[in-house]
Amino acid sequence: MIKEETLEYLKQIIPEVLNENPKLFFSEISPDNWYESRKFFLEKNSIFLEQIKQKIEDKFQEEISSEDLFYMQKLFLIYPDYIPKKLLSLPWNLIKILLNICDVDKRKFYIDLCIQEELDAATLTKYILNDVYEKSIYLINEIQDYNVISSPHFISQVLNIYPMVWE
Repeated sequence: MIKEETLEYLKQIIPEVLNENPKLFFSEISPDNWYESRKFFLEKNSIFLEQIKQKIEDKFQEEISSEDLFYMQKLFLIYPDYIPKKLLSLPWNLIKILLNICDVDKRKFYIDLCIQEELDAATLTKYILNDVYEKSIYLINEIQDYNVISSPHFISQVLNIYPMVWE
């Protein structure tokens, strides 16, 4: 699980690093096309993340992977003001998977599902790939009975109705 103190420290140092390098993401010459723009951003972002990585490693005396730092950055981009406590209560490997879900409601559904069913990363991935969210929405629309939908066993019913493809 990601440490709360690391997240708090990140909130402090991100503006610092940007203030130290005000023109880091600025270019006098605008890149001509999408590929060049993306390449420019990725190069600058890599410099930015490397500086933050160094500060974190200096502060906490532990190594952090570039992948973890990327996902920490993604976490702050998705939740700039407040990171839900439910999300932070999950293991970091689940958080990284959940951050790849763009739809807010879908992400909330899977966060709740992870907590309710105590999912591991492999099972969460299978549920996402097997569209458990979409199937649940479909059933909710079909059933339209609040007592059934709000039952703690609703997800189990969804999983029983729609067999998974376990590769």
